[in-house]
Amino acid sequence: MLKQRIINFFYSEFVGKKGTPIFSIYDSISPVVTVEENFDSLLVAKDHVSRSKNDCYYVNREYLLRAHTTAHQSELIRMGLDNFVVFGDVYRRDQIDSTHFPVFHQADGVHLLNRDQDVIVVFLAIYDIYEQFITE
Repeated sequence: MLKQRIINFFYSEFVGKKGTPIFSIYDSISPVVTVEENFDSLLVAKDHVSRSKNDCYYVNREYLLRAHTTAHQSELIRMGLDNFVVFGDVYRRDQIDSTHFPVFHQADGVHLLNRDQDVIVVFLAIYDIYEQFITE
């Protein structure tokens, strides 16, 4: 299962000084989120097409089924987390065909940099890790 492979990879590749994983894994967060979580906190423009009732499954004016797992990032960061992966089903009003379905799985990984970290060096390290994961 790909999800378990990703979890195992993060737990083995990203460990702290004591040998414990530095990434937290979240895979059972409720798929019902607020408009604020799904769009506003991610700076999606108020008039962006992705907010449309034709694109999303709204429960009511304030809540919808998440269109992406990124909807949980702001909340987890506010909780003080700086390294985490979120897994979950996401819901979009796609026409069903050979490459589209209205429900699919998604994973987001977040690593917040501190002021001492060089963005380019971190990006290159992430690229190397991604390449290593893909070739395993």
